[in-house]
Amino acid sequence: MGLVVLFLVVMAGWAAWNIWHGRTTHSWTRTEGRITKAQITRGERGRGGLYRLAIQYEYEAVGVRHRGSRLQYGYVGHLNRATSDLIRETYPVGASVTV
Repeated sequence: MGLVVLFLVVMAGWAAWNIWHGRTTHSWTRTEGRITKAQITRGERGRGGLYRLAIQYEYEAVGVRHRGSRLQYGYVGHLNRATSDLIRETYPVGASVTV
């Protein structure tokens, strides 16, 4: 019983952290970026074997070029490949995105 409670507390903390960080991004200045990589990867056994969109993008802010790879806060992947493939279609290599 104690492990279940500990697990639930850890998961609630993780969810709260992701929600807080996700909300703080709303105040960030937005700019245009370009997708440079978008491929589906499959996690190892320790990560549950989830299918995940590994994405990379480049953008410029205040005259400085940056690279990023975060799709969204809290994104861990999907149990089936078809869902990840649908997301990948939204972010084709070369596409312009707002970051």
